Amino acid sequence: MQTKTSWLTGKSRTKAMDAQITHLVWMNVPYRQAVSRISDLLHLAIWVDRRLDPDASIAVQIGPKPPQVMDWEGEQEAAEMRVVPGPLSGTQVLKLLAELRNAVVVEVDDLIFLTLSETATILSERRKTNRVAFKQCASGLRTSLLRKTAVQWPDYTQPRELATQWCQAEGVKHSNIEAIPYDRIAAGDLPPLTLLDRLTLLMVQYGQGVKFESDQLRLVSDNQTSQQSLQIPTTDSVSSG
Repeated sequence: MQTKTSWLTGKSRTKAMDAQITHLVWMNVPYRQAVSRISDLLHLAIWVDRRLDPDASIAVQIGPKPPQVMDWEGEQEAAEMRVVPGPLSGTQVLKLLAELRNAVVVEVDDLIFLTLSETATILSERRKTNRVAFKQCASGLRTSLLRKTAVQWPDYTQPRELATQWCQAEGVKHSNIEAIPYDRIAAGDLPPLTLLDRLTLLMVQYGQGVKFESDQLRLVSDNQTSQQSLQIPTTDSVSSG
C-alpha cells in the first residue's frame, strides 16, 4: 500500500510555483527521475504523458556550476548541457523541464501535466466541451461525477484497470472497457481530481477522449469516430434499483 502524498494546494501551491531555485545541475539524469526530484522538492503533483520517454537523459544547469562538477565533467557532456542563468521560479523550472522534451505544461486544478503541445490544445477543448455537456447529465449523478478524489497506482498498471477502478469507486457503470488500448504505465500519484478530469487526462494520451451524453460517457477518438462508451445510469435507473 502506497502512502498518500500531501501535495500542496491553493495558496501554498502558488507559493511553491513562485519559489526561486538558484542552483541546479543535472548530468545525464533520466527524465522521469528529474521530474520526480522537482516534484519532491516543490511538493507538487506532476503527471508525465506516457509518450514522453521517461528514460531519456537530460543535462541542464541552472545558475553557476560548482567546482566539483567542472573537475569531472567531460567536454562532450559540457557541449550537450543546457545552461540557464538563475534563479528560476518553480514555474520556470517546470517549463524548462517540458521544453527539454519538446513538451508543454498544462495545469488541471492542482495537477501539473507535462504533455505534447498538440495534446494540450485537444485537452483544453475537451474540458471546455465537457463542462458544457455536463449540464445535460442527470442531476442525481453530478455529485458523484464531480467528487474530487486523490488516486495512486503502482508501476506497470494497465490503463483499462485504472478506468474500471475509478468508475466503480464513483458508482459509474461502464462497458466496452476493453476498447482502451492494452498498455502498462508508470506509477502515478494524483491530487484530488474529478472522475471526468482523470479519465480525460488518461485517455488523451491514447488519442481518445471522454464526452458526455445525457446518460453516458462516450469514449471518442480525436477525429470523433470511435463509438465505444462508458455507460452511466440515469437518475431513474438509479432510483429504480
